[in-house]
Amino acid sequence: MTIYKVKKRGKKDITIERSGYTEEMSLKAIKENATALEKIKKEMTAQSSLEAAKMENVVRNHKYVLDRTPEEMNAITIYYKAYELKQQCDEKLKEIKRVEKEWLVEKAAIEKQTGLEI
Repeated sequence: MTIYKVKKRGKKDITIERSGYTEEMSLKAIKENATALEKIKKEMTAQSSLEAAKMENVVRNHKYVLDRTPEEMNAITIYYKAYELKQQCDEKLKEIKRVEKEWLVEKAAIEKQTGLEI
């Protein structure tokens, strides 16, 4: 169970201590993380090469892509980047709402256990 208590009261802020859990790390876990990082690096390198090949393939099979004026290409690029970013933002917002719900539960526990109003 997580326990909250007031650790220090200052003139401008109050420090709250959260306890009741311990985190440990093992050498094995550290090594596994390093291996995973190297794997991700290799995957990203391969993905980059794949994307370059896709670009070449598109140009080879759809030459008109390069026939667009810089203004047209810019407009298409701006639209598509905005579309992708909007999709990412919508996904992040779902996650933020989930975390926000969890925070409200934690906030209630802090207020109840410390008597503070957050």
